Amino acid sequence: MSSLTSSSPTAGGSPPPAADDPTSSLLTWLTASGCTSSVIFPSYLPHRTSLASSPIASDAPILKVPFKCMICPPNCLRSPKDQLGITLKDMWVTGQLRGDTLLAFLISREVILGADSDFEPYIRFLREIEEPETIEVWEDEELEELKDEVIVKRSRLRLREQSGMHKRVLAQLSSHTPSLSLSPLTLDLHLWSWRI
Repeated sequence: MSSLTSSSPTAGGSPPPAADDPTSSLLTWLTASGCTSSVIFPSYLPHRTSLASSPIASDAPILKVPFKCMICPPNCLRSPKDQLGITLKDMWVTGQLRGDTLLAFLISREVILGADSDFEPYIRFLREIEEPETIEVWEDEELEELKDEVIVKRSRLRLREQSGMHKRVLAQLSSHTPSLSLSPLTLDLHLWSWRI
């Protein structure tokens, strides 16, 4: 396995991406963090693609990503310095916030932190996905093609549940830390973070 690379095009291909390209930044960050891979990520192809540069044994890992690169409570809330992080950590430790809802708020926090986030290259890469394609945002015509009313009802219910959960967690955050500014934690950001 080798470090992650964004391979250059062959003759006649497109020029390599700019250094500030989200994909290149992510690959650089992952490599610096100790990630190794059996594949390459060609910059000259129009879509995010990985290719094997040599045969890979069936029992060999394709990608090894260190735990420290994972957006999860232990990594995001190890020693927060911002008020939102401190409050989320307390709510996580006391069991008031957990599961997918906690993860969505952690991702939202990392987006809000911007360049101060330890995960900034990863978040910037994810932010290119303006509207994650999950069933909850499908149009009615698309849902009808499933021919399964139970799935359709559950998908609509999950979206309403997350909207309600966002409102309840904001109330909890406000109650826990009255001075906390909640304006950056919009419903749109929460739903994007939850679906990503």
